[in-house]
Amino acid sequence: MLNFLKPKIEFLTHPKNHGLIPEPYPAVQFMPEWYRKLPQRSGDKGLHTGTVKRCAPFLESLGLGYIIPLAGDVELVMSEEGAKVKTKSEFWDKIIGLHSDDQLGPNHPSKPGPTLKFSNFWAIKVPRGWSVLFVPPFNRPDPRFECFSAVVECDRYFNYVNFPFFMKDRGFSGVIPQGTPLIQAIPFKRSALHATYQCGVFSDEQAKLLETTSKRIKGHVSHYRDHIWRKKND
Repeated sequence: MLNFLKPKIEFLTHPKNHGLIPEPYPAVQFMPEWYRKLPQRSGDKGLHTGTVKRCAPFLESLGLGYIIPLAGDVELVMSEEGAKVKTKSEFWDKIIGLHSDDQLGPNHPSKPGPTLKFSNFWAIKVPRGWSVLFVPPFNRPDPRFECFSAVVECDRYFNYVNFPFFMKDRGFSGVIPQGTPLIQAIPFKRSALHATYQCGVFSDEQAKLLETTSKRIKGHVSHYRDHIWRKKND
């Protein structure tokens, strides 16, 4: 496919921020240290001791979309009961604040802790008909906090999308440094969601295909990784 036919995703910021805050980057570049150090196989290196380092679906989830990092250092000081928090930053714009607890009600799992919000200084421009899924980085949970997930029609809503979050570690007090990955932003074409839906039973042909696939996996434990999965083009 020619390059000019590829969809273009743009992350845009105010000139006063450009070159001073970390830029979003492809999610495939955010590989946690534990994953980098993980061996391909564990134990006695037998057939069925492969780790997620050999799991293509796991790897692909890490590489979808883009990571949006924290723009500047933020200090959080939690109260002893974890229900209140003081925040501080020297950043030149408001980078963190409280989010309305009324939106979540009293029964959300984050309660009785406070709902906070990271400011995002990157507006996203996507082609017409595209939206962006904002989620905490797949398979890379931050032990301190978790941002909420959302979908925004960024083709029609050109604005900053901020990131409400709650503290998972109610005893945390310290600095969350500039560049900390906050969100995995995954653009997608909305028309791809317009699929029909039904439940049923296998046809004879599908049952045979399932049995064949099962046998191929038993014959070669990395069948999916080596023969089905394909690396995606940049």
